[in-house]
Amino acid sequence: MEQVSSKGPFRWHGSLLEDLANGGYALARYAAPSPGGHIWQGWAHRLMLAVGARRVQGPGSWHLFGFEAVSGSRHELDAAGIRDVAVVLEAKDQAQPLQKGQLDEFDGKTFDYFAAAALHGHTHPLYRMIWSTGEPDPIFRRYAAVKGIIMVTPDRVPLPSLLAAAERWDASDWFPESLLSELVSLGERACRPLTSKPKRHVPVYEYELTRWRIEDLDDLEYIHQNASEKWLDWLDITDPFCYQRLADHSLRLISGWAEVRAC
Repeated sequence: MEQVSSKGPFRWHGSLLEDLANGGYALARYAAPSPGGHIWQGWAHRLMLAVGARRVQGPGSWHLFGFEAVSGSRHELDAAGIRDVAVVLEAKDQAQPLQKGQLDEFDGKTFDYFAAAALHGHTHPLYRMIWSTGEPDPIFRRYAAVKGIIMVTPDRVPLPSLLAAAERWDASDWFPESLLSELVSLGERACRPLTSKPKRHVPVYEYELTRWRIEDLDDLEYIHQNASEKWLDWLDITDPFCYQRLADHSLRLISGWAEVRAC
């Protein structure tokens, strides 16, 4: 896995994660792809290219940045790319909500690839994101947070977008200052990447585990929903039709309205 940017503290604003979260959210809300799933995967791949990611992989890849799975299994990936960070993205276009088994499958195959990279000495974090055109059950949103899988769905502004908005100079104008630090703390935990570090004197790697309490997940659910609503209300005042324009712009970059699902 090639070098990614690591200078200074991580900034959500302007990051690949914000670009992919904003694009996926806008497209899911205002330009859902025509049925079949392959178009949605293609949009994810093409958006990565359009926003300047490199080492980009498209649908059908059987490796992650050149690494085969450590187990020897052949896992298919939808999209992956590197810019300021490395990201692997799963695109689910389906009428029904995401299921627990789909989260487990994505978690398992990305860990399998990341373990192979780590065994070859690569310690760069790997972020994981799912685009879904369906709205998830709240319990599965919590389940994704425990695993550090970033969910981008049409029913709620994604956490990377809110974390980028929390870095703005006017953040306390759209969200209570007393809750901003908790949004950042819990939101970053829910978006954490896979990371590893070599264990002393032994040729193996240790993988970090972030511990969640039920109360933490309750707080995350409340704050995420609340922040999403307040951010959309703020945009209605300061930048009306922001995400509609973003959906239109994204389609011009990656495709066209011919691939959009008929209403």
